[in-house]
Amino acid sequence: MSKKPVLTIGLPVYNGEAYLREAVDSLLAQDFSNFELIISDNGSSDGTQQLCQEYALKDVRVKYLRHDINRGATWNFNYVFKQTSAPYFMWAAHDDYWQPSYLKSCVDIIQRSESIVLVSSFCDCVDVKTGGTVLMCPGVDTVGLRVLVRFKRYKRSLHSPVINVNAMFYGVYRHKVLKQLMPLKTKLAADHLLLAELSLWGEFVIIDRDLMNKRYGGASSNMHNAARALQINNPVAFRYPQLVREINLQTIIFQTERLRFWERIYLSLWSWSNFFRCSFLNRMGTIKTQGEEIR
Repeated sequence: MSKKPVLTIGLPVYNGEAYLREAVDSLLAQDFSNFELIISDNGSSDGTQQLCQEYALKDVRVKYLRHDINRGATWNFNYVFKQTSAPYFMWAAHDDYWQPSYLKSCVDIIQRSESIVLVSSFCDCVDVKTGGTVLMCPGVDTVGLRVLVRFKRYKRSLHSPVINVNAMFYGVYRHKVLKQLMPLKTKLAADHLLLAELSLWGEFVIIDRDLMNKRYGGASSNMHNAARALQINNPVAFRYPQLVREINLQTIIFQTERLRFWERIYLSLWSWSNFFRCSFLNRMGTIKTQGEEIR
């Protein structure tokens, strides 16, 4: 590894002993090796600390940081991002795992053009109990689209009949662009909000191969479970999670400087229309909605 890694992987974890070894092993076995792996332990009480110390001793790319208390998932995601200045950044969930070509494929593509701000791949979602594949997340590719259309395509994916677990949130980002949007807020569907805003800054590329595997269930299965995992006690958020998300999306639309005034008005009206139409169809049982939240 060179003195300055091209990519930093931030892995926030709390009591992740059950799946952490598989996640770290799959990262250290990648075809692309010029990266550092920063593991931020949010005060785990299981065997996470011992496992991480083991990896830090045997591989110089691994940096283990432990905190005495659990400050919450959002804090930990923000913390690992603050530890890096490498050109590219990636969050890694402690219970996911990747095919050996994942990092190289993503880095090769993001280096091609400054207009690309995020690269990920198709993702197989596996059942947390059986390990069997339950669905495939295709992600959202926005290459060659205008700013307005990029936002609309990502927003549509949140209500798509094809369940989108937002696995692309764990893709490879262009650090200098992501830095403009940080830190993450402790809000419902914070990952959706980040990617919606990021779509206004540049293009998403999705590799059409299953190079990522995500365990599906628990906090990842719907926004109600995500709210509980984040300890969000707002009763409105529990009863109307999609409405709360839409209000936050509207805030992004009106606060962005990436659009002209009339474009913000148009996009706001379109987004409300999209929300009400999809809410009606969902009540009729025509489509499914979901919400993968940072864990």
